[in-house]
Amino acid sequence: MKIKLLLALSLVLTCYQFFAQSCTVVTGSNTIYGKTFNDSNRNGVFDSGEGLEANVTINLYNDLNANGVIDGADAIIQTDITDALGEYDFSVTPTITSNLSFSNRVDRLSDDAQEAVNNKVVTNNDEFVFKSGDPYVGIRINDINIPQGSQINSATIKFYSKDGQSGLLGYEISGQAIDNAPTFVTTNFNISNRWDNTNKVSWFNMSNWLGNTVYATPDISSIVETIINRSGWTTNNSMAFIFRHFDGNSQRKAVSWEKDNATAALLEINYDTAD
Repeated sequence: MKIKLLLALSLVLTCYQFFAQSCTVVTGSNTIYGKTFNDSNRNGVFDSGEGLEANVTINLYNDLNANGVIDGADAIIQTDITDALGEYDFSVTPTITSNLSFSNRVDRLSDDAQEAVNNKVVTNNDEFVFKSGDPYVGIRINDINIPQGSQINSATIKFYSKDGQSGLLGYEISGQAIDNAPTFVTTNFNISNRWDNTNKVSWFNMSNWLGNTVYATPDISSIVETIINRSGWTTNNSMAFIFRHFDGNSQRKAVSWEKDNATAALLEINYDTAD
């Protein structure tokens, strides 16, 4: 007889499933529950006619190295015995660590780029300009050491201005919908093709810029959290942010990595995460 677990989790920040057709996330309800059954045809699916199993001991382990295997120092943290319906459940309270900070700058030539109105992409200028004539700017940040499913409290990208400039100018900001964004290349449309119209933030009526001054975007936590919550996201992946012109004929010039890597675009994130 082969015993299988029909398991579901309901956790604050993340959800895994084994042998289950669905797995519901319910904020604030931290339980792992399910049923055991006799998988008589050994297909890993709870089929009609397969009996539920009572009096089965179910152990819950802390997978310290997160490899999905019981090994080494992985210890049992709870035990339950299935009831007459084969059901078991565990109550789990994750440890929440709050107000953690992450920051990282653009760290290579090809990670701040501009796409012109003719769709040509340039990656090696000593500045990038927010203006209608070159309507797309791309910023990529590497080694984002934030766990999958973390709650993003705030996020901004900071730019160091090259010149003093004023006048009406508005942009939208989006994040590439991908688990690990590649660097920019000089292929036409390589920035605009990454735009995600379903997840964007408005940078409307940008403030006037003085020279040699730091300016921050509006909060882009919704963009960052959407990427962090992707099932394929892992720590130290990269994110690409796309800036698209939508209003005004003025411009703002920002220092690129090529000009001064110490003042290259800076991503700052405040977040909470659960163990």
